[in-house]
Amino acid sequence: KFSVEANQRSEITYTHTPTLVQVMAPKAKAKAKVLPPVKAKAKAKAANGKGLEPEPVLPTDSLAFRFYGDTQAFLAVKTSLAPKILEEGYKVEVRDHVPCSSVPANSVKAMSANWQDVEDCVALEIHNVPASKIDVANGRVLTKHLDPKYIRDGVFMTRGAADYKNAPCPVCGKKMSDKADQRGQVGLRRYIKQSFMVTPCDCSSCVALQVDRQKRLNSGKTLWLYHITDRESADLIKRAGGKMIRGAGGNAGGGIYFGLSAKDCEMKALHSGVILKCRVQVGKPYAKDQCTKHSFAKLLKNKYDCVWGKIGYSTKSYIIYSWDQVQVAAEVDENDKVLA
Repeated sequence: KFSVEANQRSEITYTHTPTLVQVMAPKAKAKAKVLPPVKAKAKAKAANGKGLEPEPVLPTDSLAFRFYGDTQAFLAVKTSLAPKILEEGYKVEVRDHVPCSSVPANSVKAMSANWQDVEDCVALEIHNVPASKIDVANGRVLTKHLDPKYIRDGVFMTRGAADYKNAPCPVCGKKMSDKADQRGQVGLRRYIKQSFMVTPCDCSSCVALQVDRQKRLNSGKTLWLYHITDRESADLIKRAGGKMIRGAGGNAGGGIYFGLSAKDCEMKALHSGVILKCRVQVGKPYAKDQCTKHSFAKLLKNKYDCVWGKIGYSTKSYIIYSWDQVQVAAEVDENDKVLA
């Protein structure tokens, strides 16, 4: 049977009982492409979970700039200035607006173009700005002084420094006791050399791996993918501004599991739940149909950013291992109609 298993972090992941033989669909292509309008027959075929291809996120999509929750955009600033900006707000002198972006890495890139000597920055979240005062599609908050009440660091879960006191770098294994206070801030988008900081380790090989990873994410595809969870978890994700953390287990290890459509997501779950439509940066996928336990660190070392495979199902799934690659856009029904 297909079943849904709630892991210890209240996320729902797919599990599969291997004693049941499933009729396998034709192997889906690993690379998504822009498709022409879907005809009725093609829609029916997709609804049956066969020949299903994930859709790329396009700027013209109605949900391209939408967030699940009150997050609206991102604003990159030098890390050392972040506390002051969170307290006093963000002011501009030359421009007539505050810059912003719906993609945190893009806000970092724009800031770095003007401040080339800054290698350590954070992408702060802009939230609850009146709709008449923000134009995310064109990267503008229509004010010269963004009040601090509209800015936050994005942290939605913290772990104490004591939890990391003797924990080594998850990538290279180097001891990092002196950087324990820089870890455990889940939701903080900090960038070193324009690359999302997976670990504060200053080992040159670790930094290089993170820089290479960001380049893959920036140049790779951003796809519309679907995740199913329970009502309580969906509400927590919404309060976190559309961010989620990976589960504790699953057919491909502890990750965030995505179906290729809302119906595909429901097909893989025994129990119905809340379907979340997400913008997902897949970078360089590792194509693997077998049920194998993967981890973020192992994929990073081998220069992959997610897993793409059937892992016991008749259609393929994407499994993501880091929250920064996922942004929830909306809650939808099985027909992809927006509910919230």
